[in-house]
Amino acid sequence: IYYVEIQNRMLHYYTDEGEIIVRGTLQSAEELLKPYPFEKCNHWYIVNLMHVKEVNKNLVKVGPFEIEISRRNKAAFLKALTEYMGGNL
Repeated sequence: IYYVEIQNRMLHYYTDEGEIIVRGTLQSAEELLKPYPFEKCNHWYIVNLMHVKEVNKNLVKVGPFEIEISRRNKAAFLKALTEYMGGNL
């Protein structure tokens, strides 16, 4: 899973095999994925830190995708990414 997006009460899981859509809330996805390194980058997305390739200003490159990082979530997202990267070098 590269990232999860919420749209109209539907969760979109973006993976290597394509997109999987299920009904749910972002909060339920966060709870389900708690054992894995996922972090919220804005109101609609949680990102798998294992697949982050680059952060450039307010964009994060996750696998082949680019997602906007909100100002509100940027500090916490970068902190989580730094801690994840530091622990996996």
